[in-house]
Amino acid sequence: MIEHILVAGVHPERADELTRALAGFCAEVLVELPTIVRCTSGPNFNPRSLAQGHTHGLYALIPDDETLQRYLSCERHQALVQHLDELGAVRFALDFRAEGLGTGAFSQ
Repeated sequence: MIEHILVAGVHPERADELTRALAGFCAEVLVELPTIVRCTSGPNFNPRSLAQGHTHGLYALIPDDETLQRYLSCERHQALVQHLDELGAVRFALDFRAEGLGTGAFSQ
């Protein structure tokens, strides 16, 4: 499994718009690429990272390299990247392979 994390930040007056854009993206990409296991997003509430300007996060659980490449190159993802640019969002993404999944709620 591949964990894909996006951390983004926008000015406060654009926060609601970013919340809607990320939620819409997750809903749409799960339909377009049904092999994606999970896609969630929302506003950040961690005081330390908020102080650094990180207002939102997105998380996708992707089963394999092929799906990751399809995800990154799909029209919806490209449109989201363009929309983030239009919002003036600062952002970074992380992709890593899940290792040693525990026995908590996510391992079900």
